[in-house]
Amino acid sequence: MDALRVLVVDDEAPARKRLTDLVEDTDGITLLAACSDGRSAVEQILRNDAELVFLDVQMPEITGIEVVRLVGPDRMPPVVFVTAYDQYALKAFELAAVDYLLKPFSDDRFRQAVERAAEYARHRSFEELSGRMMDLLRSAGRADLDNGELASDPSIEQGDREANSSPLLERIAVERRNEIELVPTEEVVYFEAEGAYVNVHTDERIHLIRERMKTLEERLPSGQFCRIHRSTIVNLDWVEALEPTDPGNVVARLTTGKRLRVSRSRRKEMEKRLGL
Repeated sequence: MDALRVLVVDDEAPARKRLTDLVEDTDGITLLAACSDGRSAVEQILRNDAELVFLDVQMPEITGIEVVRLVGPDRMPPVVFVTAYDQYALKAFELAAVDYLLKPFSDDRFRQAVERAAEYARHRSFEELSGRMMDLLRSAGRADLDNGELASDPSIEQGDREANSSPLLERIAVERRNEIELVPTEEVVYFEAEGAYVNVHTDERIHLIRERMKTLEERLPSGQFCRIHRSTIVNLDWVEALEPTDPGNVVARLTTGKRLRVSRSRRKEMEKRLGL
């Protein structure tokens, strides 16, 4: 099996150097890049083909959890979380990641995490990993990450998680002019599917991201966004009116003047969201 391409992410220089030294001294893995902040980590993950990420959880501005949120569960490579959180919080990371490293960790513990990652790469599915990452984001939505109080009870039912979780996605990571731009969701007018990609329409421009509409729908604030067609999710704040076309059909007229088709099967839900 070829060496796993590894990305190291830690804002503390000594911790980052220790991780990169361990990667370079360990058989079966090779260093792709080392990042000192969450923004550069998102950029590296979206642009390169990292197969494993050692990801510090507690970073300023963009935390490790926010990195996962911005990249998206479907695009996030397998992760080994690096954290100083206590045992209460660790269970959630363990459930969502290939492994975790509790600072300070030994060389042997690092190599054990690498072995688990290699085993995971051989036998586990990325669909399973995506589901576990989504569960972590739902848990993180109901918790105070700064205090390490990450909900981690695996007995919580899926429906309860969704009902109690706060909005999962506040910014969209898009590539623009050779950099990663973080677009606030309130600036998005609508999302439109295009094959394996999604067009992100703002009032000023269109961005292209790789994402599934179903996953995107689950990650957006349900009070603000509504899926009105299998290929369209609209920001309700930009909807000006519903206009009838032929009998039984309507289009959503946006404040930008754009008109979007509303499928019959989704019309009732949209009208409910709009208070009609």
